[in-house]
Amino acid sequence: MGRKLDWRHPRTFNEKIQWLEAFSDTSLWTKYADKHEVRKYVEACGYQDTLLQEYGLWDSVDDIDFDALPDSFAIKCTHDYASTVLVEDKSKIDKESLVKHLRWRMKLTHGYETVEPHYTKIPHRIIAVELLPHSSKDGEIGAAPIDYKILCIEGKAYLMLICYNRNIQQNKHVCEYYSLDPWEQRLDYLSEKYRHQDFRPIPRPENLNQMIEMAETLSKGFHQVRVDLYNIDGKIYFGELTFTWSCGRIDNQSEELQKSLGEKILLPN
Repeated sequence: MGRKLDWRHPRTFNEKIQWLEAFSDTSLWTKYADKHEVRKYVEACGYQDTLLQEYGLWDSVDDIDFDALPDSFAIKCTHDYASTVLVEDKSKIDKESLVKHLRWRMKLTHGYETVEPHYTKIPHRIIAVELLPHSSKDGEIGAAPIDYKILCIEGKAYLMLICYNRNIQQNKHVCEYYSLDPWEQRLDYLSEKYRHQDFRPIPRPENLNQMIEMAETLSKGFHQVRVDLYNIDGKIYFGELTFTWSCGRIDNQSEELQKSLGEKILLPN
């Protein structure tokens, strides 16, 4: 971020994420950053109906029975990020290329380069789940469904980061912040370089209150966590829990927002 981190007096949101990584118990971060294990937590919290169906879990690429998988699915490693491959038609996939990709990702231990130690302890496995359904409204905001990312601090939801017009292959998307009550676009929450994107108005989800309730339930007991959800034609789907947002080096937030969020995190002794 271009400045030295003050370990003794962390103030901003980024600084406090770094402090929590270094000095707090992150064993549950490890457990719930695991794309398979987190499903058990979501189910235990009463939100089983928001989980996409799981088709398989394997310790090795060689164990995958592709013939047993349905015609469409998403396949990824449980211990990392950006390994996801979306398969819309199994008959058209390059199986050799897919196996090579998964084999490579299984060898990598995520967390060292990015300084996210809780990731280094996640077992290396592969999971396949159903694809998110297409929405009748997707054409208005891009081919991929909208990501609704709710930031919770000390068990309370404070704001939502919305990502749309996503291109997974190029890792490009529009991102912007909305306040929750009232539902309002907040360009002032963005850092200067993110204030000139191709923004489009995002209507308030009809079941926003249920999304907030779910996020706050899942965030209980954590000083901070981002709860990522999808909302497709009125049905909520769980995405993931993110404990080290952008590796604790978030650059799309204004300095004022960074300080405001940081003040809300109550660090343990």
